[in-house]
Amino acid sequence: MKIWLPLLVTLFISACHYHPVHPGTGHPYRVPYNSAIDLHAQLDFHPDTVAIYIQNGHIINANTIDSYRPYCIFELRRKYGSPVSIRPGLFIIYKTRYPYFADNQQLNNRSAKIVMANTSVSHLEYETEMYLSSRVQSNMYKLTCKHWVDPLHARHLFLPEIQLALGDIATLRFEE
Repeated sequence: MKIWLPLLVTLFISACHYHPVHPGTGHPYRVPYNSAIDLHAQLDFHPDTVAIYIQNGHIINANTIDSYRPYCIFELRRKYGSPVSIRPGLFIIYKTRYPYFADNQQLNNRSAKIVMANTSVSHLEYETEMYLSSRVQSNMYKLTCKHWVDPLHARHLFLPEIQLALGDIATLRFEE
């Protein structure tokens, strides 16, 4: 029986893994190729800051985030000594990454499975990083959406959860 236990645990973990597919097919967490962010509200960055936090469609302070609920962070390319405003517009997503962390340590697939089996880790942090491009507003760098999850139920945010976090501030656009 002891020989079968590791095999059963491995099969169970791999069976619970969400496979990336296009939205509308059942497990939509991968951002499709040629997607964009349509920013509907102006983002005003304070001097010497590079990030604006959004949760439930509202801009909030970083220290008020409920990390177990989906939230997003718009980031500038660099810090400025004066206020910076990003106007509404379309930002092309030219690259996406899907990292995840345990206790602030980035993981790979193998180490994530080890961590998931280790109950001493309180949470995993799953991120969707979308690198943004605009000919008009080149100082916008990326949009990162993430949440903390229990290691036994770990997964990336689904695209509708990202949209819920963004609310009316921005919309994910997909090429049809």
